[in-house]
Amino acid sequence: METCKKVEEYRKRLDRSLLGEKLVNAESLKSLVRKQILCSAGEKEGGSVDSLVHKRTAEVSDVLDMLRSGAENYAPLPHKPFPKWKVKQDNEKFRAMYRAGPGGTATHTITVDGYVDAPLDACLYVSFETSLYPIGFPESRFHKLTTDYCKRIRLGEQVALLRANLAWPLSDRELLLHFSVLEYYEDDLIIVILNSVSEKENFHKEVDGFSIDEIPKPGNAMRVDFVGGVAFQKISDNRSFLRLIIDVDIKISYVPKMVVNFVTGKLAATAFRLYDKWVASISEGKGNQRWEMENPICQRIRDALYLHRDPDRIMETIVLHDNAAFDNPKILKETLARE
Repeated sequence: METCKKVEEYRKRLDRSLLGEKLVNAESLKSLVRKQILCSAGEKEGGSVDSLVHKRTAEVSDVLDMLRSGAENYAPLPHKPFPKWKVKQDNEKFRAMYRAGPGGTATHTITVDGYVDAPLDACLYVSFETSLYPIGFPESRFHKLTTDYCKRIRLGEQVALLRANLAWPLSDRELLLHFSVLEYYEDDLIIVILNSVSEKENFHKEVDGFSIDEIPKPGNAMRVDFVGGVAFQKISDNRSFLRLIIDVDIKISYVPKMVVNFVTGKLAATAFRLYDKWVASISEGKGNQRWEMENPICQRIRDALYLHRDPDRIMETIVLHDNAAFDNPKILKETLARE
């Protein structure tokens, strides 16, 4: 009972944080996004920064609205209505819910929120290191997950290709996923924005950081459409709360209710349990993967949230040594140690 009260407190705190003034006000959010883009890329953006800020702010705003909709008492804006949630699992550790997409669409929305016994920087490290996904989510009789490609774009931003070899009668699926991070240290909050990348979109290297020629072409697997995000919030030095929400079109014209119930009620819960166990093991240095924190964005977040250093100063330090940090994480650690 006491644990159930705690997870409710964590959930309500996140709901309040997502409604913070700087995240709700359009101009404040735009200013926050601009600041972090400039700090993460320095002078490299040149005159393209305005276009990137406009695009990223719109993405962040949409994902924040999605994450807010995970609150039980959230009143959506008239122009962004959301169907009601159907609770699939709700216990002292996590909650999994499902809702159908807008009428006439093939999308499905799933959200899972709960706490994990690991620091927030460990959660982010595991989320960004896609090469580790097959370890954290091992092969089963239903699927085999592989990650063949990952391109780092800016600090806290990357594109990765995920492929799932599925059991009959489903054909294989793949997802070309763009990750970006928004840091909101006032409430110990980190937002990860997740969007699928389509070969039909127009990408400009000077704005997006990559061109269509640099990403893998579609293979034999069917590519799925995906939009969503994760909110991570620090609870204590060794506990974090997270809310994942995804809106996905798995490219099946009709999905029976039995399948929807299975996916949301079983697979989502299983994935959370695996993630919880995996991130706790990584953070404690157990298993085959040593806990090393070699991703610069994780270094920055750890220093800001756990070592209580000035995040603006950390940003400046990392940007000055940006290229060296990506090539050799040890240089980054040594540089930060001298600051």
